[in-house]
Amino acid sequence: EMTRMGMATANEQSLVFQNKLQDILFDYQGLMLLFTIPLFALAGRITFWKKIYFNYTEQIVFYMYAYGHMVIVTTPISILLLFVSPEIFTYWSFVGYIFLFLHSAYSYKECFGLDISTTILKSLIGVIVFSILMVISMIGIIILGVICALVAEKVFGIDMSVYFA
Repeated sequence: EMTRMGMATANEQSLVFQNKLQDILFDYQGLMLLFTIPLFALAGRITFWKKIYFNYTEQIVFYMYAYGHMVIVTTPISILLLFVSPEIFTYWSFVGYIFLFLHSAYSYKECFGLDISTTILKSLIGVIVFSILMVISMIGIIILGVICALVAEKVFGIDMSVYFA
């Protein structure tokens, strides 16, 4: 019986953490998407490394246009879903990344005159590179957060347990 109670408490804590994370992701969704533009650009630059298509700055501009197109297409649908069904809106917000991926692949194909097989191959390579960059970035952010929390606690005497409870 004690084990069940412990598991129930762990499940409740997990659910609370998931809800907090979902709230943060929902509140800062636009900021996080903007944060990913430099990562998309770096992934694009690495994917087309030996080609002279775009340098890194041009890749950023390329993805800013792609992001702008995504916003134009998805915003009316997002507003409608927000009023009709907020639960579906949460899932819809992640569809934006799929749209951005497909639109970017199409744009690369058109800009560089790539054939279908090269477009698919480079897109898959880009997804792998982006995923690796995202994991590295998240690890870096976590390490930076821990360092900032330790500095805040040790140097400034701020009780960080309040924020992690």
